[in-house]
Amino acid sequence: MNYGLNGNLLFNNYSGFFIWESPKKGYNQSPLTNMSRQGNIVYIDPFFNYVNPKNKTSHHIKARYFYKSDKLVSNPTDESLFNILSNMGMEKDKIYETMSQLSESIPELFGILQLPTEELIPALIPYLEPYLSYILSGNYAGLASELIRVGKEFFPDATAPDVVNLISWIMGRMPFPTNTSETLEWIANIDKPNSRSDPPDNTHSYFLDYQFNKQLGFAKFTTGMTYNHLEVSSLMTGYHQSDNIAAFFQYDQKFFRKLNVSTGLRLEYYRVDSLLNEASTDIFGLEVPFRPVFRGGLNYELAEHTFIRGSFGQGYRYPSITEKFVYKDIGGIGAYPNHNLKAEQGYNAEIGIKQGYKVGHFSGFFDLAGFYTQYKNMIEFEFGLFNSTTFDHVTDLSDVLTMLLNSQMPGLGTRFSNVDKAIIYGIDASINGIWKISPASNVSYNIGYIYIEPIDANWKEKIEKEATQGDLKMKEKSNDSKYLKYRQKNTFKGVFDFQWNRWSIGTNLTYKSKTLAVDYFIIDEREKEQDDMMDIVRSIIFSGLNDYWKKNNKGYFTMDARFGVKISKNIQGWIMLNNLLNSEYSLRPMDLSAPRTFIVQINFKF
Repeated sequence: MNYGLNGNLLFNNYSGFFIWESPKKGYNQSPLTNMSRQGNIVYIDPFFNYVNPKNKTSHHIKARYFYKSDKLVSNPTDESLFNILSNMGMEKDKIYETMSQLSESIPELFGILQLPTEELIPALIPYLEPYLSYILSGNYAGLASELIRVGKEFFPDATAPDVVNLISWIMGRMPFPTNTSETLEWIANIDKPNSRSDPPDNTHSYFLDYQFNKQLGFAKFTTGMTYNHLEVSSLMTGYHQSDNIAAFFQYDQKFFRKLNVSTGLRLEYYRVDSLLNEASTDIFGLEVPFRPVFRGGLNYELAEHTFIRGSFGQGYRYPSITEKFVYKDIGGIGAYPNHNLKAEQGYNAEIGIKQGYKVGHFSGFFDLAGFYTQYKNMIEFEFGLFNSTTFDHVTDLSDVLTMLLNSQMPGLGTRFSNVDKAIIYGIDASINGIWKISPASNVSYNIGYIYIEPIDANWKEKIEKEATQGDLKMKEKSNDSKYLKYRQKNTFKGVFDFQWNRWSIGTNLTYKSKTLAVDYFIIDEREKEQDDMMDIVRSIIFSGLNDYWKKNNKGYFTMDARFGVKISKNIQGWIMLNNLLNSEYSLRPMDLSAPRTFIVQINFKF
């Protein structure tokens, strides 16, 4: 019998960002995502194990209490409007003059916006007249040139990041005032920086797992139950709670000393708030409140050190409270809920062979496997514009104009959604082993390669539908390929370590091929004769980052190095150099990965 308690306490004060400022300032945060946060995490993990070798049984209990508190302490842009406009080249006297004109014209403009639809458009035409001819003729490149020309008159020194800074300041001041008194108050505070300190978001999680094992000859039975209760409270999300209860059973047996058989069944119950039937399943016409999930596998020793295997497993994943209900309107890049998010389900099949080898001083294993996975309602990340009131994904720029006319600013950010049907198949190959150079030295190695085909099964129907849409209608992804977003076909990894007495030296090698597709809102990779409206929107918001991704999304290679020495029996020192070649690469658009980084580490064992 053994039992114990592990725990961890973390206090965190940090500034994170989702988008970098510009290609020339890859490690500066974009004003849209320059947010500071404070938080802490506490978890306590008790465990209990009891093993009886006489009757070959064992009992294992593990539990966890988890608490997380996290809050936003500032808006993306903490500069005043005067500082922003000054950086863009507007003189101080001109700023006050513009603000004075603005204070006089805004009440009139708000009066226009209150007009009924049939009177609104004619009233706005005088304001839009200089740009209507470009819009009506589809000459978006000309519109962009005209906007740049007008902008240069007011802001001669403005750069693309300055424009983003201004947009971020405006978004942080939403919603706009709706009457004269609110307008005057709004204008009176424009010289003050945005500031914000929300109440913290709190998460409580309670987890308990019990497992029983019984050995009967060459057979082993495993059964148990798992329970997880989650409570989340947030100023913007509200209060939500969920329960997940599962019972599981697994049977493993060895036949003829060569064939291993494993099969298992898991029954999942899940509920969120009052949705008590999230996992309900129809079994031969009878609806039960849980979801059965099956898995099974075979492993056969074909010859000495040669094994072939096959497996099949079902999968079912419920959308988490975060994925379904998270709402973070931070005045820049936000996170938006999707109350209609469905559970993800599917299956995976795999067949493989594992071969041992020993050649001279080399020994190890080679493994090759082919896999096929099919998903229904796969949960995916999407990036774009959202209605800040209804949280709907905005796919038509004309809807954006409608929102602006109603004094609403569309939200820019992320949300989780479902892909109706997805298929992912490929191969996974690896070789690992050790090279015994001498009794005092050796080289261990682990080399792996993965090739995948990640396919959206409904891609043809989507492309055909998008081909009939106009320039103002946004598409789903950056190209017309059949591939899912944010995936690479080829991945190579190699880990090598040389050890000689107390000294060791090692390296990690990684290669990933180009990302096959990303969100359309970030970039459009399709060939066209001239820029459309979305190209103008991207150039303003992303400061050239989309063009950077288009030119540099060609795959990347990185190399890490490490040097270690065992100083004494209980003390070991390490020097690690991550990204040794100082490669410039991005794992995703608008996120520049870390440059060469040095780490010194001392490990003490007590």
